[in-house]
This record gives sequence, C-alpha cells and structure tokens, in this order.
Amino acid sequence: MFHDLGLSQSTIQKKEINHNQVNSFFWINSGIGAGLAVALIILSPVVGWFYKDERAAVLTAAMSLLIFVSSLGNQHGAIMQRKMEFRAQSTINIISAIGTVVVSISFALVFRSYWALYAGMATGTLIGAAGVWTVVKWRPSSPSLVPETGAMLRHGLGFATGNFIGFLSGNLSGVVMGKAFGDHLLGIYDRSARLLNAPLQQLIWPISGVVVPILYRLHSDADRYKLTFLRTISSITFAVMPGVVWVVVASERFVTTFLGAKWSETVPVFAALSFSTIPILINSSAGWLLTTQGRSKDYARWSLFSASASIASLIIGLYYGILGVAISGVICQIIITPLYWLFACRSGPVQFIDVTRCLFPHITSALLSSFLLHLFNNYMSESENIWVIGSGIFLSYSISLGLLLVFNDTRRMVLTNIEFFKYILSSRVKK
Repeated sequence: MFHDLGLSQSTIQKKEINHNQVNSFFWINSGIGAGLAVALIILSPVVGWFYKDERAAVLTAAMSLLIFVSSLGNQHGAIMQRKMEFRAQSTINIISAIGTVVVSISFALVFRSYWALYAGMATGTLIGAAGVWTVVKWRPSSPSLVPETGAMLRHGLGFATGNFIGFLSGNLSGVVMGKAFGDHLLGIYDRSARLLNAPLQQLIWPISGVVVPILYRLHSDADRYKLTFLRTISSITFAVMPGVVWVVVASERFVTTFLGAKWSETVPVFAALSFSTIPILINSSAGWLLTTQGRSKDYARWSLFSASASIASLIIGLYYGILGVAISGVICQIIITPLYWLFACRSGPVQFIDVTRCLFPHITSALLSSFLLHLFNNYMSESENIWVIGSGIFLSYSISLGLLLVFNDTRRMVLTNIEFFKYILSSRVKK
C-alpha cells in the first residue's frame, strides 16, 4: 500500500510530465519498496509470535521481497495507463495470471507444500514487473529529485494513507475472528467472502484501470466528465447486479456447487455477505470521483471514517459469532453508502441527485427480479444445481434487461452499449 505513495496517480493525472519527474518518482518508489521489504523482514518474527507458528514468520520475510520487485514497475505501469495502452496491460495481466496458476499447481504437485502459493505469487509479480519494463521503453537515469517532488508526495500520501486504512479495516476482521473463533470458523467466513469478492474484484480492478485515466483526461470538460462517469457506473451496475441478485437468491446452490457439500456451514454466512456485494459494487465507483478530482485529503478522511464504522460493526458482530459479523458488516455497508456518495459528490460536476437518478432503475430492477428469481429457485428445487445456476443467470439478466428498458435513461444506456458492441464486432470482421 505504501511503496507507491500515490505517485502513480500523479504520473497519470498530470497534464504535462517530463523524464525528470518520472525519474524522481521511480527512485522514490524503489527506495520505499526496498525500505519496506527490509522492515518487514525485521518484523517477520512478530508475525510468527502472533500466530505461534514460525512458518508464518519465514513466509512473511519471503513475501516482503516481492514488495521491492513490484515497486520497480510502478512508474512503468503508470506510464502505460497514462498512454491508455490497455491492450498491452491486459496481455501482461493475463500472462501473469496464467504463470501464477501454472507454477502454483506444478509446485504443489511436485513438492506438496504451501510454498506453492508463494511460488505462484512470486512468478506473477516477476512477470508483471518484467512485462511493463518490456512494453514501456522509458528507462530511469541516475537518482535525482525535482522541485515539485514534495508537493506530489503530499498529494499522493493522502491516497496511499486512504488505501492503507481501507486495507487494514478490510483484513482486520479475519485476524480478529481467527483469534476469537479459531481457524475452522475463520475458514467458513473466509471461503464465503472469497467466493463473492474474488470475481467482483477481478471485474472492478480492470474497469477502474481503464476508466480512471479517461476521467483524468476529461477533468477540464465538466459535461463530458459527468456523462462518461454516469454511463460507466450504469453499465457496470447492469453488468454485475443481476448476477449478484441471483447469487443472493440461490446462495445454497452456489456454495454446494463451487465449494462442495462439506462447506454447507458457510451457506448462512455466504447468504448474508452476498447482500454486501451490491453496496461494495456501487461504492467502488465513488472513489473514482475523489481520485480523478485530486481530492487526496477527502480520500484519506473518508477512508478513516469508513474504517471506524467497519471496526465498530465488527466489535458488535463478534458478540453474535461469525454470522453476526457478516450481518453487522452488511448493515454497516448499507448505512454508509448514501453518506459516501453525498461526501464524494459535494464538489465536482457529478451531483448526488445525478447518481441517484442513474442508480434508481437498477435498484428497482434488482428488487423486482429478486422476487421472480426466488419463485424460480423454489420451483426448480429438485433440479441439478449446475443447470439451475446457468438458467438462473440467463433469467436474471433477461428480467433485468426487460425492466431497465422501461426507464428512459437506462434504455439509452442499453442501446448505446449495443451500438458500441456492434461497432467493435464490425471492426474485427473488417480486420
């Protein structure tokens, strides 16, 4: 979280940037990455002491080296985003992901060790760093600092602090529940959360990598900025929300199909956590406003408030067990969602009423379709899970599409996206 210090955002955001500025950011990133790696190696025995397992200490020390490796590619990755080289970036990410999986599985089959996970992670990190250095021809020169380095560091530190606070609050529940309930109940909670969050993150992160540089470029054109932002969140919400609604309705089918019957204990937790994915999805785009408008202090302030609310909900939920933690977290997300948007929209071209009008059709569609999907799920109670899951996904998106076509704004969004995909397909056919 800290080896970047938000300097990548500075590289993407600045209208004009030169070699000396990027070079300065590169050496700061690399120095901080090296310092953090050394610090974590020194602190790794504390991790072993906390978990009463020396293996955790050794693994932490090994993982710390990857922080330094990844810091070497930060500025190259930022240059790629600034130039909007999304195809090359996607290729690197795909190769990195494939390398991670292949090495992890191969290592596990040969050595039968948990180090297989580290081997895969190390492979992915190395491929990512080597990939951006191969694509981006910029190379650092001797270490130096430019006069505006201090101002850019202060600007970036707000985003880095906000990310770190969010990281701590997001992972604190796992640490606390592990100590409070033991590894078995923690495993139940963790599997439920990962089954939901992993696909959502894999969708949000790439989209964010594309949208944020575009919004940076449009910052001086208020009308285009606003239109692009609202169309993007409307399209993303339509792409994800019908699937989330079906997951909520058919949570038991998803758990038994993708985790197995032995994980049936996770169903109540999974069902509860499923509700949190909708506000998480909606809130992920609110951060784009703070980021692309350079509001680093607001970003850090909101992260602190959100983390405080999450910790409070965790403390309350612990009294009622892991299900209580899940339900308390969902309630917290629902409460803070409108507050987040009010805060994010208090300045800039996008107003709270604009977001409300944009999301209202999707929320209405989700509520109506959930009722129909519940009837479908009960009717198909004796059918094969995998077939029902596939049919339910198709039905969910069909119902949502039909309902969204009733509203003028979302109907225009749907028609615009159809025309866009037609253009992409026709372009590929011509090639």
